Amino acid sequence: MSNQEKSSNGIGLAGFIVSLVGLFTAWVPIVGWIIVIVGAILSAVGLTKEPKTFAIVGIILSGLSVLWILAVLLIFADAASSLPAY
Repeated sequence: MSNQEKSSNGIGLAGFIVSLVGLFTAWVPIVGWIIVIVGAILSAVGLTKEPKTFAIVGIILSGLSVLWILAVLLIFADAASSLPAY
């Protein structure tokens, strides 16, 4: 029986979880955006430790969340610009 130490990356895992929550809450103004930023920061810090898998996925999810935020903002801006002026 081997006595190998399991390596874990708690910060990377936390970044992944927060980024995943951020992906689903990104459309909520301010609160969702803060969650996305925190997830990206935790994932970036998690990239400095091994294993990096969850941290990398967290960064990808944060990037997708930012794209989702931009898409929602553009849709609302387009809808607001097409309203009649009174």
